[in-house]
Amino acid sequence: MELRAAKQRGAKIVISTDSHATLQLKNMKYGVTTARRGWIEKKDVINTLPLKEFLAALRPKPTGKGQAPTARRKSA
Repeated sequence: MELRAAKQRGAKIVISTDSHATLQLKNMKYGVTTARRGWIEKKDVINTLPLKEFLAALRPKPTGKGQAPTARRKSA
């Protein structure tokens, strides 16, 4: 899914370097560039939030009117 469409649908965006060594942290620029191309702003990226807000963003939201229910596993 395109980033702009994901943002419009309320998807949570995280930018990561997938680093396995400190020298690879410079690769963050590629994630930021990709996010910018998708019209993603700092406020849309949950790993730019203060810790308390970041943790709250990770918690599932209860479904309400107008929201699709979460997928359920089929029992065997």
